[in-house]
Amino acid sequence: MVNGSEISRSSLNQELSDISRNHLFVQAVDQQPGSSGSIEGAGAGTYSKAFVAQVLTQRIEYELIHQELTRRNALPGETELQQAETQVVQRYTVQDPGDVFHQFSSDYQRTLVQRQAEVTALENAVPGQQAVNDLFTKLIQDASIKVSPEFGSFDKKGNPSNNSGPSVIPPPVPNPPIAG
Repeated sequence: MVNGSEISRSSLNQELSDISRNHLFVQAVDQQPGSSGSIEGAGAGTYSKAFVAQVLTQRIEYELIHQELTRRNALPGETELQQAETQVVQRYTVQDPGDVFHQFSSDYQRTLVQRQAEVTALENAVPGQQAVNDLFTKLIQDASIKVSPEFGSFDKKGNPSNNSGPSVIPPPVPNPPIAG
């Protein structure tokens, strides 16, 4: 729960699945310097705790951005979504391994575009990058975030893995998904 808005386990599982099915993206992430490792968990057909924590943390951050834009009545419109799509396609089309963006499901492509549009809308609503970062830090500090202690390693169907015990994922550290 993020300020009363639920990030459901099923929606998190769907996002984990959408990401893991994009083999080009997984390959690119695994090859990045400083990568936290594979998205695969210790058991067959599971996700790593680090991967689940990263995706959940990003979901919380994007939810906070969405809530702030709603409060400001500054949600992006169709024009901003089209501009964001261009940015997202460019970001996810790299020389090696190639066009990663179009390997995601169309639903997840829309999610990525919506998120980019909202990040850009927040940057446009707040003057200066430092002010954006300060606002984002305040949003996190003021947020009511409740994370289930059951998050850990999951199989591809969203069931907890029995080979690794449950773990508590701490609230996110201020690390806004906003490019400077």
